[in-house]
Amino acid sequence: MLEIINGNYTIKQIFKDGWEGFRAEHKNIRDTVIKEVEKILACKDKEKLGWNRYECPDCGHSHYAAHTCKSRFCNSCGKVMTDNWIVKMERDFFNTPYYHLVFHPPSELWIFFLFFRPCLNFLFKAASQAVLSWCKEQGFLPGIVEVMHTFSSNLDFSPHIHMLLSAGGLMDDDNFDFYRWRKCEFFPEKILKERFKYYLVKYLRGWAVKQVKLIIPNTVKIIWKKKYGIIDLYSLTVALYKVIWYVNIGKKLDNASYTTRYIGRYAKRPAISETKILYYNFNSQIVKFSYKDKRTKTFKEETVSVDEFIGRLIRHIPEKGFRMIRYYGFYANAVKGKLKEILEYQIGCLFGETKLLFEPKTWRKRILELSGTDPLICPNCKVLMKLAEIAYRVRDGTLKSIVVRNVVF
Repeated sequence: MLEIINGNYTIKQIFKDGWEGFRAEHKNIRDTVIKEVEKILACKDKEKLGWNRYECPDCGHSHYAAHTCKSRFCNSCGKVMTDNWIVKMERDFFNTPYYHLVFHPPSELWIFFLFFRPCLNFLFKAASQAVLSWCKEQGFLPGIVEVMHTFSSNLDFSPHIHMLLSAGGLMDDDNFDFYRWRKCEFFPEKILKERFKYYLVKYLRGWAVKQVKLIIPNTVKIIWKKKYGIIDLYSLTVALYKVIWYVNIGKKLDNASYTTRYIGRYAKRPAISETKILYYNFNSQIVKFSYKDKRTKTFKEETVSVDEFIGRLIRHIPEKGFRMIRYYGFYANAVKGKLKEILEYQIGCLFGETKLLFEPKTWRKRILELSGTDPLICPNCKVLMKLAEIAYRVRDGTLKSIVVRNVVF
């Protein structure tokens, strides 16, 4: 039976129907992919992940709240993680204007990064160094937050960096005068393009020479040979050094609240929204989805097989422990702690409030906003239900239940 939520086809249902067949056809699936897919298939399944049971103190009516998978790959949990990240950043961000920048390497490197995922770290380093090196020459230390996306609008593997850059920073001159804030409302796009190119090529070449035997997959060689007539990484970097790389400096974002909500669209969200899945039929083995073509600025539709759809999605699951959001400049942990009081004083003087404080939403509040019904109010007695039982899965795979007494949620 096809699962439909609010009129939309769900990623979970597509994987539930097609995952075993996909695994049978593809033998080289990464371990982290298998674990993440198993998580979303178990999400909100009481028998697999457990539950919290709430009980009415008057009539004994029970409400079960199934535990979720907490996977970023899960569309449901990914949305919650994004909202929580936005609230966290609203609490941690200093209330100053920011710019949104995008750093995108040439398309010939995309498939290379797909096969050599550790090299994705160099995208973070190259983007941050491009900006930090220029800012240092101007005499100030900015705040930087970088978010990596590996997907394009049609789910192709297209790794790039979204950067939040403070419109200025603390003075970092030869006298180490960290007590003054310097405004900066101009960042040179042409220079940042060249520096991003320089640092990424430098890091890739440095990595390559350390490899005992670097074997480039034939799939990658075919693309490189067709475009440039070359099949090795060094020659490719020479060729790419002659072209203009993509760096875009977006509009100025006025304050921390607007900035975090703006960049929140890019942070932690799944590769595709379920509202964009227009049609799914397991018997016909097809999935139809819509996307916005960034070049033509128009909406397009694409129909692919279930196998192709699953394959496109799972390539965007990062390796375990890989951080998709990183912090530099005065947001780097090593720096932020030392300069916190100075930053709060300077930003408070210039922009009023130092930080904007918000509270994260509980699952109860989310359901109330979505459905208009409070899940913890007894439908019979209209009184607040109490947490009565917690069930969770232990290491041996069995569910363990704990009875809770006299606790009000």
